[in-house]
Amino acid sequence: MSKPAPIRVLGVAGSLREASFNRRLVRLAATLLPADVEFVPFHDIAAVEPFDEDVEAEGTPPGAAAWKDALQSVDAVFISTPEYNGSVPGALKNAFDWASRADVAPYNDIQRSPMYGIPTAVASASSGQFGGVWARDEFMKSLRTQGARAVDEPKVTIPSSHSAFGPDETLTNTALSGRLVELLDNLVAQARLVRAARDRSLAAAATSD
Repeated sequence: MSKPAPIRVLGVAGSLREASFNRRLVRLAATLLPADVEFVPFHDIAAVEPFDEDVEAEGTPPGAAAWKDALQSVDAVFISTPEYNGSVPGALKNAFDWASRADVAPYNDIQRSPMYGIPTAVASASSGQFGGVWARDEFMKSLRTQGARAVDEPKVTIPSSHSAFGPDETLTNTALSGRLVELLDNLVAQARLVRAARDRSLAAAATSD
């Protein structure tokens, strides 16, 4: 019997800034996943074209297509987002608007979209005292609306992000670090459950044939 493929987790930062603390949090998350889990970073949120149904009707453009392909190649998604004006950054929201759409008409059938049923966790980091909690909570609501399997607990919001990381890029607050590990463990556990359910369904279909 061949060895099963590893669980793959896509890591996405909501900030486009190279030195962003949320990019740093995604890099940290990659080191905290179980050893048998493969981490896949996605760095091209800025290349995802503005969502436009007229454009969509002519075919998914290349940036959005690459983004959808990345989502369809993984078992779970981890997102770290800043908070812009009390909400989710526009580039990140735009990318997930594309991800809520099917590849062919009817495009609004979310059950055929890349995000439908995929375990997804959201953390946030902000220089403010609340750690981007509004952006995190609003984004979780959006993900549920598009059919993602939202992994809600524990909540991980990093306040005062300019002082939250040590020289080795780990979190200086051990309680926050522990919550991040727990969130990632819960995300991977959900991914394993979804894959097992899918494998059972495929096996049953093969047997009935």
